[in-house]
Amino acid sequence: MNVIQQYLDQNNVTRYKVSKLSGLGQTTLKAAVDSKNGIDGLTGKVIKAIAVALDKTPGTVLDELVQLEKNKKVVDCKFNPNFWTNLSASPDTVFASRVF
Repeated sequence: MNVIQQYLDQNNVTRYKVSKLSGLGQTTLKAAVDSKNGIDGLTGKVIKAIAVALDKTPGTVLDELVQLEKNKKVVDCKFNPNFWTNLSASPDTVFASRVF
């Protein structure tokens, strides 16, 4: 989940509400949420719009976004059944088929 959407969720505000309260277009907010750049790609307009909806200062919103991004841990939970294959050339090495 994008850090911007996570921030909105944690503050119990929707993109629709941000758009209505600030006047910023929903497509602009969607582009910010869908961005792969995290907060690095945010514009001042988006930060100000979120601040208006949350009744916070833009500086507070930015500080909280920076902290959230800093603390965010991305965990790749995809199971790769071939992970243990070919790790060793030794035929008598035993590998677990599952990790619990």
